[in-house]
Amino acid sequence: MHQSILKAIQTLAEGHQKEIADNLYDTLIALHEETDLIIIQNRLDDLEQEFDRLLLMAGTENEIIDRRLEQISNEMMKLKKTTKQVDQSAARDRGRESKYRKVMELISEHDLELTEYSDTLVYRIIERVTVLSKEMICIRFIGGYEVTETLN
Repeated sequence: MHQSILKAIQTLAEGHQKEIADNLYDTLIALHEETDLIIIQNRLDDLEQEFDRLLLMAGTENEIIDRRLEQISNEMMKLKKTTKQVDQSAARDRGRESKYRKVMELISEHDLELTEYSDTLVYRIIERVTVLSKEMICIRFIGGYEVTETLN
């Protein structure tokens, strides 16, 4: 199995660096295309102002104002939940981005013309190894690139 993993790493190094770099770049661009927190915060601010204005008018029993207050309140709760999810997602994405950068540094720092298996390198650049059959394994590198190899 070590020989097959070594061969996959060598395959990765043989001209796939540009493809991997492009995939990582696309992934990083996608991270920045997520919901913009500034837009959400601006909408929340607008809703809070409208909510406060309607509260002042709510002294009289007005069903329309009460319904609108409820709508605003519900939208504010959804936006706050979305903000929390985006914050959590951004933290995970920063972690992934860091991993991708480390892989790219490894690929560029080494020629990766390896002649023997290295646990250290494998742990740093391989996400998982899937056994497909007695003869085949699929090696998934961090960043999503996959290589299928025959077991020796």
